[in-house]
Amino acid sequence: MLYCNPPQYRSQPIATFIYPEKKLREIKLAAHQIMKQEMQLHLRGKHLVWNNYLYRIQFLIFEDDTRLGYFDPEHMEIGIHKSAKNFRDILRHELAHLIAYLRFGDLSHGKIFRAICKEYGFPPEIGKATGPLVQESRMATKIKKLLALAESTNAHEAENAALKAQEMLLKHDLEEESDMVMRRIFSFKRASTKHKAIAQILRTYGVQPIFCRKTLEIFGQRLHVEIAEYVAHFLSNELDHLYKNEPHLSGLAAKNSFFRGIAEGFCEKAKKTEADHERALVKIDFALQKAIPLAYPNLRTFYSRIVNHAEGNLAGKKTGHKLNIRHGISKTKSTKLFLK
Repeated sequence: MLYCNPPQYRSQPIATFIYPEKKLREIKLAAHQIMKQEMQLHLRGKHLVWNNYLYRIQFLIFEDDTRLGYFDPEHMEIGIHKSAKNFRDILRHELAHLIAYLRFGDLSHGKIFRAICKEYGFPPEIGKATGPLVQESRMATKIKKLLALAESTNAHEAENAALKAQEMLLKHDLEEESDMVMRRIFSFKRASTKHKAIAQILRTYGVQPIFCRKTLEIFGQRLHVEIAEYVAHFLSNELDHLYKNEPHLSGLAAKNSFFRGIAEGFCEKAKKTEADHERALVKIDFALQKAIPLAYPNLRTFYSRIVNHAEGNLAGKKTGHKLNIRHGISKTKSTKLFLK
């Protein structure tokens, strides 16, 4: 499994993070100019120097249905919404939150925040902004509908629906280019074997799952990430349900081996589709390997010791060969975007 090692994540609404290299460079350059020229802050390379401590501020472009921008103090992260027209004003807004936090531990839009905006000469309207919603892609909606057809009680029809969805993903990659994005899908105190099994299955959907301390993130082309998130949340409930249908298995070792077996069995089945789409898979992998260092400059591989339970693993593999992704289609709510 791949891990990155940020300082710490916070519990925050899930967003999609986008990695267009040119736009990110523009945002980072603008932020450094504001910090140096307008706020007279001391920078050492990519770090902010504050009270003899070095803080590396991360800048990301994101999609979300509630915020135009945000400052995350635990990760020292400033996010700018992809639809933002004047991202310099959003940067000023979030940098004011940064200073309010470093000085007073305050994250509100109260007196401290307003005083800091005034201190640096920021106009009052910087704290007032709304924007449009992000809509799910049409292709993602089509594929989710196809996966929902796997509700069929006919096992052959269900399997064909799941495999057809993967074929549509692979065909899409040969015809279109897409943004590289990252989405945080699970938060937990510690990654479980179930999370790792889900991550292994998600690789068959053309994404790179990455564990960042207390979260599981998926990185890849936009359409793949949209579908992988859908699949991940279905699997989170389905794997537990499948284990309850194996009453002869008991104990943590058997349960964990069952989950690993499901992932292995599902991946073996998925290779039938992959074998017929080698060209698309090469393209997907090339795009991922090129983009991953931009999003995760400090990526590392982590190996953990496992206790294998032969019976549990075998039962899991058999179940994995039969596993089909089926889930209802949820409706999204409309809302405006705000600065935080």
